[in-house]
Amino acid sequence: MPGANNYTIDDAQWATSALQLSSGWNMLRLNGSNQYINPDQVAEMKPLLSNFWNDSVSWTTQPGANTTLSFVGSEIWAYGIAGPDQGAYSVTLNNVTVGNFSAEADTVDYHHLLFATHGLDDGPMHYLTLTNEGQTSLAFDMAYITSQAFFGQPPASSLLTLSAPSTPGLASATPGQLSSPSNASAAAALLPTQYTAAQLASLTEQYHFHWNGAAYFIIVFASLITAVVMVLVVRVIRQDWLGLTKHNAQSRRRSVNDGESYLVSEGNRRERPTTRVLEALKGKQISHPMPSDDGHSIGDSQRTTSRGTGISGGEDAEDQVVQDW
Repeated sequence: MPGANNYTIDDAQWATSALQLSSGWNMLRLNGSNQYINPDQVAEMKPLLSNFWNDSVSWTTQPGANTTLSFVGSEIWAYGIAGPDQGAYSVTLNNVTVGNFSAEADTVDYHHLLFATHGLDDGPMHYLTLTNEGQTSLAFDMAYITSQAFFGQPPASSLLTLSAPSTPGLASATPGQLSSPSNASAAAALLPTQYTAAQLASLTEQYHFHWNGAAYFIIVFASLITAVVMVLVVRVIRQDWLGLTKHNAQSRRRSVNDGESYLVSEGNRRERPTTRVLEALKGKQISHPMPSDDGHSIGDSQRTTSRGTGISGGEDAEDQVVQDW
């Protein structure tokens, strides 16, 4: 077509009005944010990103999940993956079903032509939808579009105002070759973002946890760290408790030893008779012994009597004197 140029719609443009992903899709690219629901498939796909346009790819394994491209142009080629894990899918152009196809193949082809059509009306908006029809995978990489109106019309902000689909053009599934993109492919990046918050939220699905080696490692490692921390805490508490117990035992031992000393237990010791006599003399409760007629004191007579009766010991004699007084 004279004056026609080419541009691309990449799967990395899923957050723009040029490409709409339904729920159930995984979106992966080398540098940038990713959107995925199956981390195991992402781990398998990451090493293969260099095989795709712009180092990005989108895919789904859920039946009914689809991707819709909005474009202006007379021709379009949509590319994805063919291989043993790929399967049946259907194609709708401008809300009209074109047919059912299959990407299943014995060998993997990262530049497989999923769909191509020619002779479209170059001017109005067209809508191409690819829908997964089985339990297998459907992958979309990029679309290559030829258009004259896209570059001759006003800026993309007014170009991509959504309108009712036009009459579908002639569609075919004839394989073609992936052409080298021109500099005009950068124009696709200027497509305005027209997703609402609800539309972006619909791209996500509830995440289902899958056990793998990394998950086991994290759980075991976290359990070991928790166990070590608990052992350390118990050990510190036990040491504090033993220290407190030892301190209390030493305090009780010192108290017992102090209680057996003379100064502390003097009040509990038996009061000696001489002590009572001395206190009585000091308090003038009794008088000193008076001498008898024979020149001996009463005390001497009592002590003599005591010795004569066999009473021995100063303490008993003094008790006897007190009683005589």
